[in-house]
Amino acid sequence: MQGCSYILLSKDLYLHSGLDNIAQSLSLIKVDDDPLVSPASGANGRLIFFIDSRFPRHFIDLWAHIYNAIYAQMYPVLINLSTGSTTPSGRARRFLIDAHQEMGIFKGEISRIYDAILHSVDTVALSDFNDVQLTPREKYVLYLSMKGLSVHRIAEIYQCSEKAVYSHRNNIVKKFGFNNFNKLYGYLLRNKMLYSLIKSNKPYV
Repeated sequence: MQGCSYILLSKDLYLHSGLDNIAQSLSLIKVDDDPLVSPASGANGRLIFFIDSRFPRHFIDLWAHIYNAIYAQMYPVLINLSTGSTTPSGRARRFLIDAHQEMGIFKGEISRIYDAILHSVDTVALSDFNDVQLTPREKYVLYLSMKGLSVHRIAEIYQCSEKAVYSHRNNIVKKFGFNNFNKLYGYLLRNKMLYSLIKSNKPYV
């Protein structure tokens, strides 16, 4: 999910490991004694904020206040798990199993949040780029990229090489007048543009 930062507020290394292993694309930062800011933060940043419900409430409120001031949008995801351990005991292993069974809920929550982010750019017209003409495949490659899919995954969908996907992305970037895809991606999100143009496209093979 490009354009988002992810932070886990927890001192439980097992929970951190469980989230990191199940949601493999996430780059989670474990918060311990000091607030940490992830690399994609800033005025236009979006934060998905995982919160261990066992964490003291006053610390949750403190960090929520800090991150709310840093990020343009913050999406809290409360993790309710009553079991856990700080030692590699049988209880810790049980906690890991329990956590893995629940990870699907959090992955679904992440998808829901990201869909909300994309739909927030749905109502603004593409007024500055009326002359940009994308091929059907370029539109869908851009759509999948905006959804956060990696170049490798897009190549799997189209059954083509990663080099071909990069070629499509380079063509898209040139047509919009940018020098790299990250700048185009950030511009489109910040200015709430383009999603209405590409969201209805079906796979083009």
